[in-house]
Amino acid sequence: MTEEGVIYFNINKKCLVRLLVSIYSLRRFYDGPVALLNAGGDEGIAAIIANALNVYFDTMEVKKLRKHTAYNAKSSVWRCTPFDRTVFIDADTVVSGPINELFLGDAELILTAFGEWRSNGRPYKKRCLQWSDISCDRLNVQETVNLVINHPYYAINTGVFRFDCEPGEQPKFLVDWESLTNSGAGKCAFTDEVAMQLLYVAGIPEVQVVSDMWNASPIYTQHDHSDVRIWHMHGSKHVTRENGRGWQGANIWWPLFQEVWEHNVADVREWAPMEDKQLRRSLAWKVLNS
Repeated sequence: MTEEGVIYFNINKKCLVRLLVSIYSLRRFYDGPVALLNAGGDEGIAAIIANALNVYFDTMEVKKLRKHTAYNAKSSVWRCTPFDRTVFIDADTVVSGPINELFLGDAELILTAFGEWRSNGRPYKKRCLQWSDISCDRLNVQETVNLVINHPYYAINTGVFRFDCEPGEQPKFLVDWESLTNSGAGKCAFTDEVAMQLLYVAGIPEVQVVSDMWNASPIYTQHDHSDVRIWHMHGSKHVTRENGRGWQGANIWWPLFQEVWEHNVADVREWAPMEDKQLRRSLAWKVLNS
């Protein structure tokens, strides 16, 4: 593999359609190496997606939890990357422009801010307060939580981030992230994200925070749509649901899904929507399959 590339992570079947659309959208702007780390439970579909879109496929062992397994596993993807410099992109995203700039610069870690959110505002403050009784030998968690919830730091979202780590290396900031995430596993929601927030505030060396043009919510972004390079359809914002919510994200995501469906990329017509309940319940899906 080359020195830099993009990785995705998948586990189970819930996000397979979204994963396909995201990699498909990435390939419109980026022809470099992409790797998919798969933790199983997907009935072989992840490998089919990888093969269809010229993506390196590998498996990844993860610790199965009662809930939030995927959040916890994300903090360990660095152990399996085949690249020296890696851009991680969540499955529930749409790439809408060139991403090459993300590979530039000297920072060992690039994080993305989440729209207009701040760490001392709702709902981020509530997420951080869940960590008030968490202990970790890597960080004074209680002291850092107090800093986070009382100052308007950028709210960090780990849907897109970049890190430097040669295969086989164990950089301290990534080991700390994994350790802190594991400390909150099974007790807190969004463990990987809040753990990264705490470490960022505590002072990770060589970190850069970039704007949400690289990780934009269709609801909370502060950018003009033409500026956004990566959209993040958090909370199933990829479809319009029966109550009408989600139209902002669906206007971006659905046309790409229609392309994927029309060309039957990765034999999608044979397996979609898998366990994507929001897609199955959406009005557009019902029309498509009527």
